[in-house]
Amino acid sequence: MELFTDASSTKGFGGYFKGEWFYSSWPSNIAYPDKTFSMAFLELYPIVVSAILWGSQWTTKRILFWCDNEATVAIVKKGRSKCLQIMKLMRKLTWCAYRQIPQTSSQCSTTSNEVPKQLRCNVVLNQAVNELWNSAIANTTRTVYDTGFRKFETFMLLNGFQFSNLPPISEDILIYFIAHCFKILSLQYSTIKLYLCGIRIGAATSAGKAKIEDHLIKTLGRWTSDSYIRYIRVTPASIKTAQSRIQEFAPPSQAVLEVTTLPICPSISVLVAIEAILNPTNDIQPFVEQISVTEKLMKLTRPYLYSELIRACFMGLIDANEKDNELNWAAFTYLKLPQVVVKMNQQAPRNDFSTDIEQGIDLLLNSVPLLDLTDIKLNCDCVQFLLLEFTKHDLITESQSQRLLHRRSTESEKPAKASDVATKPTPSLIIKAEPTVGSILKTLHTNVSALNSSSANTLDADCSKNQEALISVLCHMLSGKSFDLIIAAAAANGTLQNFAVKLVKINEYAKQVQQTQGESSKAAQNRALLFDISFLMLCHITQLYGSEIVTTAPDFFDTFFYQWATQCLPEDSKYKCIDNHTPTEQNKVDQLLGNLLKSHELNYIMTRWQEMCTNMPFVAQEILFAWEHGALSPDYVKAMVNRSKSKMLCLPIIMSTWLCSYMNTVGEESREKPLKMLQFLKNINPTEGEVHFTERSHLMSNILRKIVNDILPVNMKDKTNQHIPLKLLPCEVLDKCLKNLFSKGWIDMQSVYTLEQLLNLCGGDWFSDRTVMCMLEGSRLEDLNKALSIVYAIFYMDLEPLTLSLILHTIPKFLQTSQHTNLLTDPRGYILAKLCVMCITSAQTAKTAEKDIMSHLRRGRKRSRKEIELDEMEEPECRPVKRSKTMEPQLTLDAEGFNFDFLTAKEDGETSPTFDAKDHLNKALVNMFRLMNAISQERSVGPQISFIVSFIEEAIKCGPQYSRGILQFMPPQMLSQIMRNMPAVFTNQQILHICDLSTLTGRKWAAKAVCQNARYKHDYINIDRNS
Repeated sequence: MELFTDASSTKGFGGYFKGEWFYSSWPSNIAYPDKTFSMAFLELYPIVVSAILWGSQWTTKRILFWCDNEATVAIVKKGRSKCLQIMKLMRKLTWCAYRQIPQTSSQCSTTSNEVPKQLRCNVVLNQAVNELWNSAIANTTRTVYDTGFRKFETFMLLNGFQFSNLPPISEDILIYFIAHCFKILSLQYSTIKLYLCGIRIGAATSAGKAKIEDHLIKTLGRWTSDSYIRYIRVTPASIKTAQSRIQEFAPPSQAVLEVTTLPICPSISVLVAIEAILNPTNDIQPFVEQISVTEKLMKLTRPYLYSELIRACFMGLIDANEKDNELNWAAFTYLKLPQVVVKMNQQAPRNDFSTDIEQGIDLLLNSVPLLDLTDIKLNCDCVQFLLLEFTKHDLITESQSQRLLHRRSTESEKPAKASDVATKPTPSLIIKAEPTVGSILKTLHTNVSALNSSSANTLDADCSKNQEALISVLCHMLSGKSFDLIIAAAAANGTLQNFAVKLVKINEYAKQVQQTQGESSKAAQNRALLFDISFLMLCHITQLYGSEIVTTAPDFFDTFFYQWATQCLPEDSKYKCIDNHTPTEQNKVDQLLGNLLKSHELNYIMTRWQEMCTNMPFVAQEILFAWEHGALSPDYVKAMVNRSKSKMLCLPIIMSTWLCSYMNTVGEESREKPLKMLQFLKNINPTEGEVHFTERSHLMSNILRKIVNDILPVNMKDKTNQHIPLKLLPCEVLDKCLKNLFSKGWIDMQSVYTLEQLLNLCGGDWFSDRTVMCMLEGSRLEDLNKALSIVYAIFYMDLEPLTLSLILHTIPKFLQTSQHTNLLTDPRGYILAKLCVMCITSAQTAKTAEKDIMSHLRRGRKRSRKEIELDEMEEPECRPVKRSKTMEPQLTLDAEGFNFDFLTAKEDGETSPTFDAKDHLNKALVNMFRLMNAISQERSVGPQISFIVSFIEEAIKCGPQYSRGILQFMPPQMLSQIMRNMPAVFTNQQILHICDLSTLTGRKWAAKAVCQNARYKHDYINIDRNS
């Protein structure tokens, strides 16, 4: 349809439409149009007349206006003008369009003004829209709006209008208010216009306060879209009040895993075993954090927790099959456990603390057979020694201790103890060793006379003045089992690194030569003994407790032992690169070979022992190559090897490390002669006249046995440390081990070492998959709970990497692979969900705790495979090594283009949540929730959706302290999508716990989910009535 109009300032105006036309001269009020009105006004006038005449024919039609004035065309397109006369015509035209021409917006308001679903789900665009809304109106304009509404309220009250929340509004009232502003308040037109806008906003806010429903507010304000929501202002006080009331409906935290029905708590048993066996030198704070998280997740009472901690220690003492393991268990039980209990009380003080411990020991005393077996194994009253330590730390009173001892003595069923026992019980030895360690580690404040009269404080004395006293103390420590006892006690009370540091200082002193004053034979011999003994002690400590005891100590990176241990000493069955051995001078190697060939004794005087140790590997190389080429006979080789170990027993250790590294690079056919040389080095023949040779040779034999064991043939190996049978596949070994643990409900030492070796061998992804599959093989709920409790604690062997493997590798496999989907059906599905929630919560708590105790956590702790791999990658001088499989979870992260945009949606100026985008655990959680979100968008309901619901429910059970750390990564729209597939699957209480009510976005999605619940309940009631 086309409309033709035209106007002349002198003649008049006219129009033509579908064969009809009109013409007229200008009305009397427009007598001189060329002088009063613009041409744009004149051209618009016939268009308005045409709308009045023929507007009824334009219904649902498209109209093309033909006009020869560009200004008029622009005004019609914009719908407004600065000219008041033209605006009167435009209002008339708009009114005609509203009354006579049904607009597209009025007929299709539900579709055109409603935002499509695709746009509502676009988080990035929603965030941009929110920012534009916030920046569209300046703060000063907002203030004027508020002032305008307050002025209107005052005007209504002054003129006798009575209202409670919302003042009455009509066109006539607004006219009088405008007159009031103009005449009484003397306001400008622009200010009055802003006041009228403020009345609209203020009315929406007042209507919201009056609890008027949203659709009525929308109608009263004549809004056609949802933009009215922006004008309903909510005060901060109202938000706080609502949040406080909402918290009353939040569900109370529940136990994620219930274990009190089991005979023992498997998680506590496994955690204690891992700490005592694998981390004997670890600081107590990480272990306390582990116990605290487990206590909260399982809702354990303190008496029950104390009882299970002590029970696990006594079970470990019974299970210890070697002297070293028994010492570690005794040190943990009697030295470390009291410190753990003290730390637990400091973190969560309780008024009835001693009563809780008393009740816990009372629970333990019910296990009479366990206590009797422990007493028989250790040949002492173990409970008595433990109560003495608890009393010493003021954990229980003397009267409580006496009562518990009396009950134990009356209920004990063990046979009478033999009176002719030659050895002292291990608990007594380890308790007495603790003050001995303290006396050994005193500093340099004691004078020379005190050092001569007592062996205490000697390690900190000036080595140059007290060599003989120092040698006497060190050799006394080497006698019998004293050294193992002392380092076990030092590891338990956290002073082992300090002890190792002092040994490094002694070793550094002993390698120095007094060039100016010369050196007597006695002084040279003492210096050689100090170097040899300190070297042997450091090797033994490193083998038992890891190289971190020395390598993490500050200011010792340039020491000889640090350099040698990191480059040459095998650790965890891994031999170092043979290229790390570099000679200093070839002529010194030739000189050493000449002395060994000619039966000359090693010269002590002016000898730099670090240089000799550096050259000894190449002496061994020359001997081996000469033997392989027929230049030396076996007897000569044996004689030369015997001469090398006749005085300094550190030399055969250094030669053995080179031989093992060499054998690790050659085939089986080339290992015969190096193997015979290792046998020559292991055989010790006492040398007459050598000082303290027996003590040193015993320690050297233990060190050599551990160094060479992994390179020996199968028939010659010491199989005590071989926990994976050679003829079985790793998966068979793991399945057998786990099934044994699940059946008995606790872990033994053999299983701890087996699991650790399997994890090192096969990597975290494989370990996580196989462990979860084995856990889900059970069918009874009680068996599944027991298996879950054990697997959760096993993951603490390497918590963060295994958690990453679980949520990045295992869970996606279960959710996306059809052959694993049947394992997600309940009860297996929510058992797996419990494992995920518990591991994620524990990993997040451990990561938070590491920020405060990093220095303590790394001290004396064997680093995880991930940490070792990262350090090796950062050292350019190290040869590139094969990446461990525990690094695989990091490779699955969306590193390129990864962002947290879908988590940072904000509205009305609220700040975006902050996340550590470099944190691997955060990235893994985001990826997992993305997968869950994609699954929840499907219209089908299956085991996958059921698992997702169980995962969210188990996270809620953790309580707000832990659940927010998981659910903060959940996409906002995911809750609505799940409830669309499974209506009313979450209660209103759970919804309030899932959404972050401190943000506007969280409150919005919570309100939507609650409305979905209400709608479903309403529909269900109607269906029930109709049926």
